[in-house]
Formats: sequence, structure tokens, C-alpha cells
Amino acid sequence: MVVVYGVHAVQALLTQRPQDVISLHSQQDNKNLRIESLIEKARALGIKLNFTTEDSLQQLTSKAFSHIKVVHQGIVAIAKPNKPLSEKQLQQDCQRVGNNPESQLWLVLDNIQDPQNLGAILRNAESCACNGIISPSHHSAPLNQTARKIASGAAELVKFYQVSNLARAITHLQQAAIWTIGLDAEQQDEQIKNTASSQNLFNIDLTGNIAFILGSEGSGLRQKTKHYCDQIAHLPMLGNTQSLNVSHATTVALFETIRQRQHK
Repeated sequence: MVVVYGVHAVQALLTQRPQDVISLHSQQDNKNLRIESLIEKARALGIKLNFTTEDSLQQLTSKAFSHIKVVHQGIVAIAKPNKPLSEKQLQQDCQRVGNNPESQLWLVLDNIQDPQNLGAILRNAESCACNGIISPSHHSAPLNQTARKIASGAAELVKFYQVSNLARAITHLQQAAIWTIGLDAEQQDEQIKNTASSQNLFNIDLTGNIAFILGSEGSGLRQKTKHYCDQIAHLPMLGNTQSLNVSHATTVALFETIRQRQHK
């Protein structure tokens, strides 16, 4: 079982996966209107309710997330863990992109192998309302307990697809008119950086449908994966360090996208 906490996260869970919610825990005499709304929704869905103290909620979340200080906001859900979605589901979801007026934001992980990085990426993705994350089913970090703990509930909310063929998955995105941008630290090389195919990420228009493709912790994007990207981009690095941890690079890319869209 997994623990999901906070008003936003619990609301998304009740909306997206109500059938997987086992119980909802809230502080007694809570006067928060948003929490009251969640309680009423859970009651209508027949979900078990438990009214308890703030300390009990803190203990409940502390057991699940011992590595961080949790701000539960007075609401906690216990749910069944979600399973990765299939390539077939990805293809179906991509076919529905045209019916969504909001700009798409996706992540494609090219053999990210550290579950802690995966968890951090999931958390960042959820905070930016990403539409989905795609990862190969082999040679990649699994959606295990470590990743879920680092994600702090986000793993239960972000659509996570595992596919056998990453190139084919990228093609599904492109067929849905989603522009695929490969982030590659190697683009800091001056000779490559000056080619037409590589741009500073901050100079790219990110207000449309975008999918960022991120390489593994050690070797970055594979050459085969680069071939399928619509564009290669790099982050401007002014110091001696020429690359960032993949989860940190993801954070920069996601929030630059959000910044541009808010100022559109």
C-alpha cells in the first residue's frame, strides 16, 4: 500500500484512481472547505473514512516518508500502488491529444537507472502537471518503493508508461504533434553547439506541445535516441561544471516551460 498526502495530491487521486483508494484520513473538526469537499467525495464513493488527530496523521506519513519532513495539510489517503501503463495505452492517449486545448508536457527517460533520480523526476513532473512519463521496460529504474518514497506521492498521480521500444514511443508523441527535445550535456561542446540542430534551451519556444527526452546518468542520450529527436538542446553552463544531475536538469527544463507558458 502507498500513502498519498496533501489536498492537491489526494484530490487528484480521488479523481484519477478512486477505485484504488482504500481509506481517507483527516483531522477531527477540520474547517478547511477543500478538505470537507474531499471527505464528501470519498463518502459518496464509499471509501472508508477515519477522523483522527494531527499527530496521528504525522505518524502515518512519517512511517512512509522517513527521509523528508511531510506537510500533510490535514488529509492523507491510503491507496493501492498504481502499475506502469503499456505502450498500447500510450498510443491511445496520444491519439486523444488533439482534443485537449492545453499544451502538452511529457518526459521521455532514456535508460535512467537510479530509482532515486526516477523518484525526483516523478515529483518534479507532478508539480508541473506533466501529462506523462515514458521509460523503457528494460535497463531502466523500476517504479519500486525507493522511487515512490522519493516521489512523495507523485508516483501515484503522474501517468507512467513502460515501453519495449523507446523509438516507437517517441514516434507516437510526434504523430500527436508533440515536439520532442533531447537534452544533452554533450551539446556544450563548442563545435556541436554551433550546429543548427543544437540550441540553448532558453532560446527555444516551449509554449506548444513539448516532450523532453533525457539521457542516462552516465552516458546521457544514446546516439540512436538523438536520431529520433526533433531537436537537441543544452542548458547554458557558465562554470567549470559542464553537466547537471538528470533530475536537476529536468527541473530546469520543466520550470522554464512553465515560466514561458505563464508569460505567453
